[in-house]
Amino acid sequence: MRKNRLIAVALMLLLPLLASSIQAEESAEDIVIKSLQTFKGDDAVGEAQYTTHLKREDRTEVVRMFRFWKAYRGVDGLHSKTLFYNTYPPQNRSAVLVWSYMPETGKPPKRWLYLPMFKSVEEINPDEAAKIPGGGDPYFYSSVLQVQQLIPRMPDQDTHKLEGTEEINGVKHYIIRSTPVEKSDDYKFDYTLNWIRSDNYLPVKTEYFRNGKKIIVKNTDWKKMGESYVWEKVVATDLRTENTTTLTFRDSRINVGLKDEVFRKESLMKSPADWLQ
Repeated sequence: MRKNRLIAVALMLLLPLLASSIQAEESAEDIVIKSLQTFKGDDAVGEAQYTTHLKREDRTEVVRMFRFWKAYRGVDGLHSKTLFYNTYPPQNRSAVLVWSYMPETGKPPKRWLYLPMFKSVEEINPDEAAKIPGGGDPYFYSSVLQVQQLIPRMPDQDTHKLEGTEEINGVKHYIIRSTPVEKSDDYKFDYTLNWIRSDNYLPVKTEYFRNGKKIIVKNTDWKKMGESYVWEKVVATDLRTENTTTLTFRDSRINVGLKDEVFRKESLMKSPADWLQ
């Protein structure tokens, strides 16, 4: 009898611990949501460089741009606005403006392109814009990093499954399989596998699959700025062509107080210097 009583007491003491352990267990969707909350800023500005090595042609292309970004968090249905100024090579100068909407609005992103040689601003067809980074700039056709790999998808656009964990450099990483809820022309992958750190929820690796084959691998290095993490370097390799694109950043700043006027169509005809003062 005394033994049974001791067992009952032990179980009573253990139950709260077991309950808290169960409650602490995270779902795959919880992990994905946390991975999208690593940037806590309201806006960001910086200079980016795309370096693409074309394996078969044995040549390298370099594109530099200034990027201005502002969060809207659902105001007027908007998720964010981004303005790109392509500054190198000089003969390919251009500017692109992207307005991204919250998934629940059902609205595709709006994109406008300015080419100085034509001195006109044109809205870009969504089907064309989905192919290339910079929101539709024609000088990015060779980049492995397309807009589909650069703009994070909202959690409810995919179903998420925890496939397992892997320890890398002493840190446990969750491996999440994300599959689109609906197929769409602007997202051409069947699913992705995402490696997300368990200590700070930073996504560090993504593998993209199509027709049952792994076709692109992306690795991301991060650096901390204040309470936020920002990209330091992103490297993507196309396993079919062996082409590689490396995206690096410099002079990154956050919470600089970018105004709405930066993200108007008229701003495309200005220069980065107008907003960097």
